Amino acid sequence: SLGVKRNVKQLHWNPIAPAKVAKTLFASLKPSFDVEKVAGEDLEELFSNKPAKAVTVEVEEPKEQEKKSAGILDQRRTTNIEIMLSKFDLEPKQITDGIRTLDPTQVAFSMDNIQALSAMKLTDEEVLLSMAYKGDESDLKLCPKAEQFVYHLTRLPRFANKISAIMAMRTYREAAAEIEEQLDVALKAFQEVKGSENLRKFLSVILQIGNFLNSGTRKGNAKGFKMEVLGKLTETKTRDRDVSLLHVMSSMVEEHCPDALDFPKDLSHASRAKRIEKSEIQSELSSFLKAVSVMGREITALVQECESTKSPTELSRTPKSPSVSGGIAKSPAVSGNVERKPSKFELSAPMDKPNGGAST
Repeated sequence: SLGVKRNVKQLHWNPIAPAKVAKTLFASLKPSFDVEKVAGEDLEELFSNKPAKAVTVEVEEPKEQEKKSAGILDQRRTTNIEIMLSKFDLEPKQITDGIRTLDPTQVAFSMDNIQALSAMKLTDEEVLLSMAYKGDESDLKLCPKAEQFVYHLTRLPRFANKISAIMAMRTYREAAAEIEEQLDVALKAFQEVKGSENLRKFLSVILQIGNFLNSGTRKGNAKGFKMEVLGKLTETKTRDRDVSLLHVMSSMVEEHCPDALDFPKDLSHASRAKRIEKSEIQSELSSFLKAVSVMGREITALVQECESTKSPTELSRTPKSPSVSGGIAKSPAVSGNVERKPSKFELSAPMDKPNGGAST
């Protein structure tokens, strides 16, 4: 008998043919109890094909703890500074502690961290609002991390200079080497130009030809000429405009003084030196020296602050620390007043601002 068909879900299996059951494990099975008698009704209810009863479960959405603003930053600035802080593995107070000590072991900050700090410039208004905050630090912890950071940062004396000092500590060797390399190239190029006998011969031919062509005019009988005329040698053409003055002159030199045509071999540094602008290298050097000067002052100030916290006994055992800024050698290349231009060594804020200063 197939039994009674029930309105339940079926178990889709492949039954063994009755003739083959005797040779399987199933032939010796003896039921321990009658499933239909013990749990028939429950099974029929559990696996019924009838629609299940709808169960309404109320899920309470987790409420985010709202951050209370301290009134230091607006929403846009809060978001931007929060993005900057996400690059750090430190809490706001730990970051400002690292700035205060100038991170001498280079453990607290990566180079990306320092660049992010240098790029973040507080406005005067933000500094004033931060200094005006009088709440407890326990209340401050309920505020956005951006405002916590600005609060602790603005309570560091000369915070902008400290950030600049950290940047200078990481980059001054590389920057000094780059400037020194440019000066070395320029000096070698100058020495090559000054010492090239072949170049003097070539310039002598140009001077003679120029005086010949300008004879009888106020530009004739010249004792020398400015170098920009060299570009005009290709522009001055013969009467039939077939060849330039440079071509004629080169043919003349090749015939009567062929060695002079080898003057480019004497100027191996000229191609690199021509890309160096005097005003730019002066500006870079001036900016570099100012950044190193700030670094020296901040290191000296930090040493003095550490010594001021020592007991008289500790001070008597500590050798006097020399001024860092006094040990910085000044380059003989810097003389006179150099016009100030922005550069990669630019300080993050003016040095004469109170409490570290703020950009406008």
